[in-house]
Amino acid sequence: MLSAEKVLKLLANELQINPRGCDVPNEVQLEEGELLNKIRMCLGNVKQKYTVDFEHFRYFGGFQVGDYNGCQLLHLFVSLVNDPRILQNGNCVVFSIRGECRFALLVFKPNWIEIITMPAEDSNHRYFYKKLFDDYSVDFQEYDNEQVQQLRSILPEKLQDFMEQPLADKVSCRHTAAFLGVLINIARRYCDDEHIQSEDRLLNRGIIPVCLKLAVDSAQSGKLEKVMHYRHLNFDNVKEDFVSNFREKHGRQPRSKEIYLNFRAKRVECETAVAIDILTHSNMPHDGEGLYNEISVEEMKSELKAFYEI
Repeated sequence: MLSAEKVLKLLANELQINPRGCDVPNEVQLEEGELLNKIRMCLGNVKQKYTVDFEHFRYFGGFQVGDYNGCQLLHLFVSLVNDPRILQNGNCVVFSIRGECRFALLVFKPNWIEIITMPAEDSNHRYFYKKLFDDYSVDFQEYDNEQVQQLRSILPEKLQDFMEQPLADKVSCRHTAAFLGVLINIARRYCDDEHIQSEDRLLNRGIIPVCLKLAVDSAQSGKLEKVMHYRHLNFDNVKEDFVSNFREKHGRQPRSKEIYLNFRAKRVECETAVAIDILTHSNMPHDGEGLYNEISVEEMKSELKAFYEI
């Protein structure tokens, strides 16, 4: 029998998406409109909060992705975040469906990539991502709980459809933009980080796709934001505790790299705890003590690999 932590590592190890060579994107002319306005607004907001070393985005090129399904698009995203031509500060890669620019990847730094989609036309579609995947925001903003539960109840069908069907057939589906946000969260983990050891890197890369499928299928999708981006772990609080304990133990101030590595370790610890909670309350059978037999683990490996076309 295997512990939940061991099962999580085994499943994550199976979900390693290998980057593929990318063709050079086609030249693209992003015309004035809602998408371009949203890109400019995003850059403006970032400049107010952070330091960036470029004034405007360079439109590196574009891809026609109407014939792609969600799985194929995920593989493309992973390849793009490993392409040094694209991972240049200030690059913007645009994606078109039926000849219309629908969303874009913005590169602020090699390990800082954002996705921008067309604005929601219906006010009921706003904050859709948060309603599907972020319990914290749902509670904080006091969204209609009944509506949120109804939206999440159809997620298994919607996600399966998104992963299998061409995007051109789903361009007007309100779930598409939310799922695109999840895909780029998965792909971001494939940006190399020299501070992550090889074993930790496997878990870091595979943890979101494992949790996505398990959580959606078992009505736990609201826990996913804590795995995808642990926003609610306060850096200043973690730093203050670490610095205090470090000074007491070592008699000196910790270096910035030591503070960073400590925060990363704390974040991994928190993400892993949420992932284990998702696994424990998923549809995957265990013995009641949180232990899993190897047959069910092998079956889940096969199911996940088929789902992500790995």
